[in-house]
Amino acid sequence: RGIDQKAGLCELLDLLDQHQVPRAVATSTAYPKALFTLRAGGIDTRFKDIVTGDQIQHGKPAPDIFLAAAKKLNVDPHECIALEDSEAGVLAASTAGMYTIMVPDIKQPSPEIAARANRVLISLHDVCELIKAEWL
Repeated sequence: RGIDQKAGLCELLDLLDQHQVPRAVATSTAYPKALFTLRAGGIDTRFKDIVTGDQIQHGKPAPDIFLAAAKKLNVDPHECIALEDSEAGVLAASTAGMYTIMVPDIKQPSPEIAARANRVLISLHDVCELIKAEWL
């Protein structure tokens, strides 16, 4: 059945749809499992592309996966917002030059990781509010 979706995910995707914002999934998971999970959650069609750990040479915390996602979207990495829940992901996204928002899952970020993120927010609902206030 896939994995549980974070609260606010559909609200965020709807907001991005409304404003025609392209997006990709950048996950360390292998492509078949990532696609299964997205399909099981009914959100596979909500993303323009999926970049997975088995498609790149160096995984997170290297920036490769985020750089590949930006390239597939045909967007400069400095024009991207990366949403991450892991410390390795924050390091990867920030190294790629993306505006990095961490929404921790279970483990709160260390002070060093929190400093690498542009924002640390509690939920995807908060991400929606930030996007509305800052970019739309």
